[in-house]
Amino acid sequence: MDSLIHEHFEDGFNGNVLYARNDSILYNGNFGVLSYATNHSLNDSSIFELGSNAKQITAVATVQLIEKGLLAFDTKVDHIIEGFPYSGITVEHLLRHQSGLPSYMKLMRKKRVWNRKQIAGNHDVLNALIEFSPKLKFKPGSRFKYSNTGYVMLVLIIEKVSGLSFNEYLSKYVFEPADMKHSAVIRRRYHPVDIENNTEGYILNKKSKQYEIMNKNPKYWCSYLD
Repeated sequence: MDSLIHEHFEDGFNGNVLYARNDSILYNGNFGVLSYATNHSLNDSSIFELGSNAKQITAVATVQLIEKGLLAFDTKVDHIIEGFPYSGITVEHLLRHQSGLPSYMKLMRKKRVWNRKQIAGNHDVLNALIEFSPKLKFKPGSRFKYSNTGYVMLVLIIEKVSGLSFNEYLSKYVFEPADMKHSAVIRRRYHPVDIENNTEGYILNKKSKQYEIMNKNPKYWCSYLD
């Protein structure tokens, strides 16, 4: 395992690796740096943004609300979110990536839809769907297609039904009960904060051949939401 990871590291891999079987950690290694600016090395406690792995946590929060009787799997989204322009889509469709909703990434990249010098939030995506109502990709429930847009809608549903912000809900009902002391919802582009031992996400600029921090460059702000 170590020789395999080092081979990838020599080709440019930068990150942490943990391999476990059942309850046993068989391999753990840290490769590369927290930030190219500081050149500090990664360690076992380095903090990473979860990216789309956060969808699992969003799903947990949604199912909690269902278990509390505040939602149902067959609840229609347009019955919860005011102005939602599509009928027949349920909470279960969103959870299972079976809603057929169009990609917000493609929608928000259009100049007539969004000024990419600004930071897009979840409500901005909803407003764009309401205003432009792009066609569904397929009839809800008929197919599976991975959907970031669907999980944006789930976050709005969680906030609407619980009466709490997404951060407040997760902190109170997911992170604290699970003793996840180093997990939080942080919106660094809206509210820049210095986080000790935090990693930076980079993307390679093909023209300059330089790595750029995604959170500091507006042209990447519609690639994923804050």
